[in-house]
Amino acid sequence: MVKSKAAPEFSTENVKAVANSLPKPQSKRRRELLPLVLREWSGAELRGYLSRESRAITKQRIKKLETVQMRSLELLDALKALDKLGRTTIVVAMMNAEGVRLQDVSRSEFTDRVARLDGQLYYLEKLAVIVPREIWKLAPGQPRNLTAYLVLQDAAAIFEWFTGIKAARGVDRINATETGPFFRFASVLWPIVFGNGTEGLPAAMKNWALGRSRYHERSALIANIALRQRTWGVFDE
Repeated sequence: MVKSKAAPEFSTENVKAVANSLPKPQSKRRRELLPLVLREWSGAELRGYLSRESRAITKQRIKKLETVQMRSLELLDALKALDKLGRTTIVVAMMNAEGVRLQDVSRSEFTDRVARLDGQLYYLEKLAVIVPREIWKLAPGQPRNLTAYLVLQDAAAIFEWFTGIKAARGVDRINATETGPFFRFASVLWPIVFGNGTEGLPAAMKNWALGRSRYHERSALIANIALRQRTWGVFDE
């Protein structure tokens, strides 16, 4: 089973690397608060993002549930194909498996066992028509990586709070690669969060920039931290 990645602890070295990747801070106070903000983010929002179930795991779960549904239908059809003697024979076989002798069972108890087997048909009928894909809905096509998107949204909030500069996507006009102060900051933050270099970052930058321009989506991370940690003076200069 694939395990969720643990949220980073933001060691002294990590915090130093992040701070050095950022432009000049808006104030000395915000430079001092940066380690606290990063660790608060990691312990709350970031922990939640990284514990999200991946699309691959959800697809595996759906497949297993669909196997249950299919086997239930097969068993239901097989039981319905039996006559009364056939179902009675199943009850006797189950008693043998339990080590219960037929001669030790009263007529009423045997009748009750047959009735319980017949009652399972109703349960199997319900199980045979479940539709797991309606419960665990997956959008068609290649979905937006939501975890990466949320991380970049929060990263933009940290960047803007720290520097007073608007986070923006930059693309080199010559080679069309990602560039700019926010991308440099994200390039340092990304491997700390995901532990796999900058893999996936360029695509995530495109998704983030699209969401910001088209839907005006913004993270409330800094405001939420300010509410949770009122004594820090997050917005003090």
